[in-house]
Amino acid sequence: MIDPTLLGVLKLSALVVLWGLMAAAVLPLAALGIYVVADKLKLRWLADPVQNALGRLLSLQPLARIVMNIQGGAALTVLGLWSILAMQAGAPIGKVILGTPLLIPFGLWRLWVGVGMARRLKTDR
Repeated sequence: MIDPTLLGVLKLSALVVLWGLMAAAVLPLAALGIYVVADKLKLRWLADPVQNALGRLLSLQPLARIVMNIQGGAALTVLGLWSILAMQAGAPIGKVILGTPLLIPFGLWRLWVGVGMARRLKTDR
C-alpha cells in the first residue's frame, strides 16, 4: 500500500508538470496574439517586449514536447501492462477492453520518440 503522504506528493507533482506543459503550449500562442494586436494598433511600447519574450517562450516548446512524449509513453505503457495484469482469467470478451494490449507498443513508441527528440536536441546544441 502506498503511503498517503507520498501519494499526495505524487499527485501534486503530476499537477505541476501538467500545468507546466499546458503553459509551455499556450503561453507562446497568447503572446503571439498580444503581439499581433499591439502591432496592428501601433503600440510599439508593448509589441517590442512581447516579441522579445515570444522568442524565449518558443524555445521552451521543444522541451515540453520531449517531456510530454516521454511521460505520455511511459504512462500508456504502464496503463497497458496494468490493464492486462488486472484482467481476470476467463473474463468474457465484453468485459475486456480490446484495444488495451495496443497501449503497450504505442506507449513504447512514444517513449522512443521522446528519447530520440531529446538526443537530437542534445546534439543540436
